[in-house]
Amino acid sequence: MSHSRVHPFPNCIVTPGVRQIIDNGAGWLVNAIFSHLPKVLGNADERLHDFQIWTLKVDLKERRGVLECKADTGEPAVVTQIIGNTTFDREEIKFYLERGGDYKDEKEEEIVYHYCLMLPDER
Repeated sequence: MSHSRVHPFPNCIVTPGVRQIIDNGAGWLVNAIFSHLPKVLGNADERLHDFQIWTLKVDLKERRGVLECKADTGEPAVVTQIIGNTTFDREEIKFYLERGGDYKDEKEEEIVYHYCLMLPDER
C-alpha cells in the first residue's frame, strides 16, 4: 500500500483511500483532522497518542456536519468541531489515525512521530 504526505503536515501521511477523498474535494476534512492533532496529543488520555477515531456526521438536508475525535467507540469526544456548511455527500465517514514509523531525527536528536490517517478497511 502506498502512502502519501499531506502538506502542510510533514509528519502525517494518508492511505490511498484517504488520498482519493482528498482528490475528490474533501481535503478540508483531512486538514481539519490534522489541525486538531496538537490538541489531541496534549490530552491526558495516553491512548490518544497511539490511536484516534475520527467521525464526520453530516445532515445532508441542512448541509451541516459535526467532526468528532474519540479514543474508542462509545467514549466521549475529546474534540468536537461544528461544520457550518459542507458539500460533503455522505451522511457519515470514519477515519482512524494511528501513530507509527517513529524515528530519531539526526539533526534534532529527538524522536519524530509519524501519524497515518486511514479508512477503517485500510487498517
